[in-house]
Amino acid sequence: MKTINKLWILVMVLAIISPLGIIIPRYFKSGPAWGEARLSSLWNAPMQDYGSGNAGYIFSAIVGIALIAGVILIIGKLFK
Repeated sequence: MKTINKLWILVMVLAIISPLGIIIPRYFKSGPAWGEARLSSLWNAPMQDYGSGNAGYIFSAIVGIALIAGVILIIGKLFK
C-alpha cells in the first residue's frame, strides 16, 4: 500500500474518532482540557469556543480536515 493511501486512511480514522473529544469530557463531567486552561495566555485560537452550538464544531472539523488534507497532498507531491 502506498504511503499516501495510508495517510488518507489515517485522516479518515481521525475524522471518525474526533467527536470523542466532545463526548468523553461531557460524559465524565471533566473541566476544560489542560492545554486550553493553562496555555491560553500563549496562544489565542483562531476559532475560540467553536462559534455557536454544533455548527461551530462541524465547521471547525471541516477546516481541520481540509488543512490536514492539504498538507498530505503537499507531502505526497514532494515525495513523488
